[in-house]
Amino acid sequence: HADAEVFSPDVCEFLTEGDDVVRTNKRWSTANHTVKLGDKTHILRTDKIALHDAENGLNGIISLHRDITEFVQQRHRMNRMRDQTLSALVRSIEIRDPHLGGQSQRMANLARQMADFMNLPDEDVVTLTFAAKLSGIGKVFVPKEILTKPGKLTAKEQKELRQHVTYAQQVLSACEFDLPVADVVCQMYERRDGSGYPDGLHGKQINPLAGVLAVCDVFCALIAPRAYRDALKVDEALAILEKDADKFAPEALTALRKAVNGLSASALKSMLEKGEA
Repeated sequence: HADAEVFSPDVCEFLTEGDDVVRTNKRWSTANHTVKLGDKTHILRTDKIALHDAENGLNGIISLHRDITEFVQQRHRMNRMRDQTLSALVRSIEIRDPHLGGQSQRMANLARQMADFMNLPDEDVVTLTFAAKLSGIGKVFVPKEILTKPGKLTAKEQKELRQHVTYAQQVLSACEFDLPVADVVCQMYERRDGSGYPDGLHGKQINPLAGVLAVCDVFCALIAPRAYRDALKVDEALAILEKDADKFAPEALTALRKAVNGLSASALKSMLEKGEA
């Protein structure tokens, strides 16, 4: 067998399973798999294609192995750089407003918990995670005295604060995510009944993932202390959200309740106090 001339017995056994698939489906592709060639480890992607003719049926199987080691390593390096940049941006937000310390991580943790109950695909979970961590990026450009003001904001100050969405749009429009991260960040302040900002969107006009983060944002803000109030208890925060149920996506509120109830006391305490899960 040609595979046996190149690969170890365990890899050949794995590839033979592909031969069995090819006999039925005419084609088989692997996910990335690791093999040892000489003294080096390589990451390969393998395609197997059946050779048929009208008279004799299956005549053979072609195996195409592509070495994607450098591609995968480069992608990992880029992912690390992206994560480091993202962490730096989040830190810049938290320096501006100490009360936001851990807020983005708590939101990301909670959003992932909710996504499980909503059976969201992996791509949506990644979008929620990025959007949660970048949700406060526009507040870097809001005057600090507004962000940390202990009393109620004036109408003028409220208007200036809401400009953070415009600032976020300007920053995120320059980033290539290949995911609707910017839309989710900028729509998470919209409300289902049209009472949100910046555009007064309502109902299905709002990205569903923004609806998930809207619930996360309000809940995480309520259970954390602010300059103008103490932290609320979990049940109190849930009650406030459910009282305003017409403003939020029903499926998101249901997932929030399930996610919070599904966390152990220690896990919930860790998430709320440290931004960890």
